[in-house]
Amino acid sequence: MWFVWHAPGEIEQLLANCGFESVRLTGVGVTSGMPGDPLEPIARPADLDPDERRELYSIESALAESHPWSGRYALALGTRPR
Repeated sequence: MWFVWHAPGEIEQLLANCGFESVRLTGVGVTSGMPGDPLEPIARPADLDPDERRELYSIESALAESHPWSGRYALALGTRPR
């Protein structure tokens, strides 16, 4: 297994060096966990019914950009001019 950790500024710089613009970071799973995660006691998506999962998605979507480092993953998005 291979893991790589970067600070927000490093990710933005790496993407800028590759020609990406308007880079933004967003968190994935900022208020939920999987087995063994520290956030597992708050909400486990697999244990929720469809309506509860939709509500969790709504909450996590609202918090994703303001808390990119609170989730299981951080997703970097940007545009690359042609």
